[in-house]
Amino acid sequence: MTEEIVQYESSQAVKVFQPVMSIAEMKDRYQMMARITGEIMREGQDYGAIPGTGKKPSLLKPGAEKLTTFFGLRKEFDIVKQDEDWMGTEHGGEPFFYYLVRCSLWRDNVLVAAADGSCNSWESRYRYRKAERVCPQCQADAIIKGKQEYGGGWVCFKKRGGCGAKFPDGDQAIEGQQTGRILNKDIYDQVNTILKMAEKRALVATTLLAVAASEFFTQDMEDIIDGDWTEQPKAAVTSQPQKRTAAPTEKANPAPDPEPPDSNRPWKPDELRAKLVARAHYYHGKEDNWAAEPEAGHVGAMTGKLNGILGDDDRRHTFLLFVFDVSSSRQLDRGQVQAVLDWMKQEDAMATVTDEANRLVNDTVAAEMVGTLFDEEESNDVG
Repeated sequence: MTEEIVQYESSQAVKVFQPVMSIAEMKDRYQMMARITGEIMREGQDYGAIPGTGKKPSLLKPGAEKLTTFFGLRKEFDIVKQDEDWMGTEHGGEPFFYYLVRCSLWRDNVLVAAADGSCNSWESRYRYRKAERVCPQCQADAIIKGKQEYGGGWVCFKKRGGCGAKFPDGDQAIEGQQTGRILNKDIYDQVNTILKMAEKRALVATTLLAVAASEFFTQDMEDIIDGDWTEQPKAAVTSQPQKRTAAPTEKANPAPDPEPPDSNRPWKPDELRAKLVARAHYYHGKEDNWAAEPEAGHVGAMTGKLNGILGDDDRRHTFLLFVFDVSSSRQLDRGQVQAVLDWMKQEDAMATVTDEANRLVNDTVAAEMVGTLFDEEESNDVG
């Protein structure tokens, strides 16, 4: 009798732990995921590769939302733990905000997966800000170092919104200002952003579990690592995400390859500006809302690469002001950011790209300095 019970329980256990789908169905599901990532999801918008995080691309929030919509999953967020120390009473006088959020994905009334994500105000992107020198006369953060051939000193750069005022070397009104990384005094403005970031991280983690996409993507590293973005190289197997190709009935409008090096390179500043603006306009003409705010990872990649080419933030600001008439990377739209990234990704022409960028900035700064000198001479003549 005992032996019969054991055999019965064993047979029941085998039935309970049988796969819920056949091998053929599993293969079909795998191929479906490969098609979703290759035909529907878009590199740079739904997923992206970040150097230093492995070969597997990171799933981004738009991609997670597409997957949850495709599989008919409903999102629910719950704050598991939070710490809101507005006055910094428990953190040495420095305000501190922390959120641990749980995302649950449901299909009808069935819980498919749940995972947690956290974010806090002491992460460097929220805790610190980069202090710039401010003009004592107009209060604009447009101070740049003047070139020695034009008298040196400091200039409140007009093309960055400054007033054109000049200050000599050693002037403590300029050099006595604190610059570089400082504590963010406006951290209270970031509280909602910190909460939303925790929700975003929880959503991506839960989506990977719910749709079994971990083979195709990893956790969204955009919010954790300040790295350069690169396009994911085409994979040799169908299991890796491929760039989206237009369906036969869809009007194809692929982005052209970046301008190849030619005998006319390096481009003059006006030529480079015209090409970058035209490239941005091309993206604006597409149907994917390229005039919208870009992904933070793309802006970070562009900023890092431009700073590497030009040397510092001041020269990057000058470059952006000349090309797109904006003084900050945060003011660019998706199409403009992508245009600059396309131009800089020409690995076989990086020396030329570097030459073009620095020539543009040097000529712009020189013109500004000459303009300032002419203004001073006209002022003296009138006096």
